Amino acid sequence: MIDWLNTRSGLKFLSVLVASLLWLAVYLDGTSQLDIAVPVRTVNVPTGLVIRNAPVKTLFIRLSGPRVRLLFLDRCLDTVRLDLGGAGEGETVFTNLGMLLRLPDDVHINRIAPATVRIILGRGHGTSPTQPEY
Repeated sequence: MIDWLNTRSGLKFLSVLVASLLWLAVYLDGTSQLDIAVPVRTVNVPTGLVIRNAPVKTLFIRLSGPRVRLLFLDRCLDTVRLDLGGAGEGETVFTNLGMLLRLPDDVHINRIAPATVRIILGRGHGTSPTQPEY
């Protein structure tokens, strides 16, 4: 079984394997930043009200944290849901948008643009011409 290590090709293979594992360990150990665009979706629009303005469709977010966490994080952030349940006629402002994201403890938000989302609800039936289709 160990005889293949005594050959040149066996030693070359082993050295490439060790070098690759060392590179992978160093690469995944560091911290990094990730810029992602997350779609925004409005949910639970009260009956009889329609969205009168064109709300933000995408949030641009910069995250930082361990590189290995950020590699698979963008699959978890598929959409940000803005819950309009209980909102009345007029303007509803969403701040602290980072609280709507479910992130691991070691991943931090560096920037969210826009920082606030304003949605204006008005009386009407059906959908208004500016209401996004989701």
